[in-house]
Amino acid sequence: MRVRAGSVGLAHVGIVTALTLTLNVTGCDADTDTASWGTESTPNAEIRVPEWSEIPERTLSADPDLRIGENEETGLLFHRLDEVRGRDDGSLIVADGGDLALYVFDSGGAVQEKFGAAGFGPGEFRRIAGVVPVGEDSLLVFDPASLRLTWFDREGAVLETIPVQPPEGSGFGLDVYRLADVKTDGSVLLVPRGRVVRSGPEDGVRRERRPVLRLSASGELLGALTAAQEREIFDGAIGSMDIPHGDHTSVVAGAGRIVEAEHRTGRIRVWADDGSVREIALALEPRPMDPRVRGAWMASFTDRIEDRAQRLQAEAMLADVPFPDIEPQIERIYVGRDGALWISPVDLTEPSPVTWIRLDPEGRAVERVSLPRDLRPQVIDSTQVVGIRRDSLGVHSVRRYRWIGDP
Repeated sequence: MRVRAGSVGLAHVGIVTALTLTLNVTGCDADTDTASWGTESTPNAEIRVPEWSEIPERTLSADPDLRIGENEETGLLFHRLDEVRGRDDGSLIVADGGDLALYVFDSGGAVQEKFGAAGFGPGEFRRIAGVVPVGEDSLLVFDPASLRLTWFDREGAVLETIPVQPPEGSGFGLDVYRLADVKTDGSVLLVPRGRVVRSGPEDGVRRERRPVLRLSASGELLGALTAAQEREIFDGAIGSMDIPHGDHTSVVAGAGRIVEAEHRTGRIRVWADDGSVREIALALEPRPMDPRVRGAWMASFTDRIEDRAQRLQAEAMLADVPFPDIEPQIERIYVGRDGALWISPVDLTEPSPVTWIRLDPEGRAVERVSLPRDLRPQVIDSTQVVGIRRDSLGVHSVRRYRWIGDP
């Protein structure tokens, strides 16, 4: 596979020195740099991965075998899809954050259950920020606006409501969090939504930290894991704005693993259920940022300003915004129900397909797959890829593709 201009090719993956972390089960210190639930570290190792074109490629069906929310004749149209989760029996749980409702579909796409609504009562939501099926018969949902976790049975009946609170003295709320995983001991993991920032305005850029929170089954804080999670925000005269492709990091969790990826550097940290931590470095050649990327970002602000003098003033302000001169290396990360880690290297070209690469537990790149650019993957397992699609009119739907052949 030839690497296109403006894209990032995977040369090799190396495992570098692991972090040594300490145990913190008494509370959350917002200024603590390293806190986790184990102290074991990983021995150094160097693993050579084949060139990009030599990584085995798996093929998906050309067309989806399941589409949900695209046929107006069925009367099922989603408002705003936030998440899709899968169960072992092939059923799908779909969270519509616009209607504040949860759907359960069987493997053929038929609606089995619909529950939830806007409100303050049991089984109602003000926001849905994370859905985790536990076994085949229960489901946990996080509502940060109502500060509670709700357990549902398979039919949508409320089993238990658990109040939660942000860590005392932390200085932040839970509105920036989403439910990511329920561990085997019943504890719950909340991870920062989107990409988070570290504070420090000395260069005109705000950066702040948000830890991963581990709660007990009753909602009490057990510990907080804080690493170098960053996002850059420029404080300027026309308001605060996100700097695209800056020092962002994302955090995901699933199957007993917590994964943090630094988008610009390509460094990935993986915390396993046994407390060990492994750091993986994508050793890619730095690629200069295409000037058109900055131009498009500036235009997204200035094109909306009709007055010419105001537009010129805004362009002058934006020209002073610190902007990365190197392309980021990672676009997205995903942890499957089987614990597999998938990464999507950045490719700023359009409308090309998006390449995803699966890493084994040792950090080796074992396979790659190309997905449609308009598909946001939600479920990747041994039989299927399920994602959320947003069409040109902004309509959300669910699509499922099947693997062709063996891995």
